[in-house]
Amino acid sequence: NAFDVGAKIGFGGFEGVIYWYSGDGIGTTAYLFDAASITGQKRESEGGYVQLTYKLPGPGTKLGVSYGESKLDLASGEAPSALVEKNSSLIFGVYHPLNKYVHAVVEFTSTESEAHNGNTADEDSIAVGAILMF
Repeated sequence: NAFDVGAKIGFGGFEGVIYWYSGDGIGTTAYLFDAASITGQKRESEGGYVQLTYKLPGPGTKLGVSYGESKLDLASGEAPSALVEKNSSLIFGVYHPLNKYVHAVVEFTSTESEAHNGNTADEDSIAVGAILMF
């Protein structure tokens, strides 16, 4: 079972989004991924994100920044392991409409992961591509 809530608000060229979820036995990263322990005990998870964008006047180019994280608790009786405890990402993006259906995209993403046993991993990446709108 799970619960989520979100809101979106816009004013002028600004748009903000906030979203949060919490659940038992739903997993993290992908639906039902690591949702339960090997003994079948449900794991609790929660997370969310905030996003702020600004659409420049004229050509419609949009600048954006967002931060999000997902957390996964150990099930009752589980010992600390390499199981992910928290994933978080900070994203800066530029989105430019080429036409009504295709937008060019450049994003910089900084991601951090932490495991229940204290292991960590960090990654920075740049993505260049397009989004198809329909």
